[in-house]
Amino acid sequence: MPPLRTSTPHRLAALALFRALLAQTRALQPLGPQAQHALQNIIRTRFKQARHEQSAARLQREFEAGYAALDHVDAAVAGCEERLSFIAALVARAPQGVKQTPPTVLPKHLEIEAQKRRAADARSVNRAAQGAPRDLFSRPFPLHSLAGKRRVPVLYSAQKIPVLRLAKPQPQALSGYLAHRLRVRQKRHDVRHRLESEVELARAEDVWCGLVGKLGAAAGGAGGVGVGEGTWAAAPLAARRDVARRLEEEKRRNGVVAGRMQGVVDRERALYEAEKAQREAARRGLWVLRMKGWARARKAGVVERALGGGKGREGVTLV
Repeated sequence: MPPLRTSTPHRLAALALFRALLAQTRALQPLGPQAQHALQNIIRTRFKQARHEQSAARLQREFEAGYAALDHVDAAVAGCEERLSFIAALVARAPQGVKQTPPTVLPKHLEIEAQKRRAADARSVNRAAQGAPRDLFSRPFPLHSLAGKRRVPVLYSAQKIPVLRLAKPQPQALSGYLAHRLRVRQKRHDVRHRLESEVELARAEDVWCGLVGKLGAAAGGAGGVGVGEGTWAAAPLAARRDVARRLEEEKRRNGVVAGRMQGVVDRERALYEAEKAQREAARRGLWVLRMKGWARARKAGVVERALGGGKGREGVTLV
């Protein structure tokens, strides 16, 4: 059974009570602007505190208190001085914290969007503090500027779009950029296919116009339609050439970018292998030093045992 606070009748009743209290508080002019504002904040705070309440008994008490408060406010608005004094005394005795404007509680999807915006702003501030952004094609960067060991990026094709993956997971901005480029390219392919059929139809129309023109010329009328800018096929042919040029230009740019990205991968791999060899050489040197230390310690231990009272083969003390 779903909780009571999520049911539609409960939500409608709570919202109706909340709006009625706020509306009547705005009409409570004799209380004064400052006390009015404080009373509205008290109402907002109390409703926000009870928004996650699930106990039916406690919710009943909350509603009873809310309707009793509404009766007091209605009477004060109608001109009852006793109720007005009672409300003013309650506002004066209320803690200062509940009189402040409560923080806004966003819905879950809006809170997620706000968190994303705050994270993006924080990244922008960090990039601004670090100076100019580092170019992708200016890699490899020095080892001291990296967080940990160097990682060789991976070059892969996202439906013929070259992508250089630096780390997992793939950034959401990059996924959106790739999806946008794929949509644009698919639209161009769709337009090209549509223009193919339009060109065929326009050529058939030109043939028909030529036949009609020949029949008119034979009958003593005007001449037929010539081949050139005035033909039906001229416009779709020009549009098809433009779309094909754009697709070919995109293909050429993808090849150039892929070559530059492969250069980044090669440079990063060369540095990675060199740094790996340095680490292995350092480990081998450390191992050699340890072995020499163990050998010296073992030799010193043998000499110490020999000079420190060990017995010979015949049980005679050496010193």
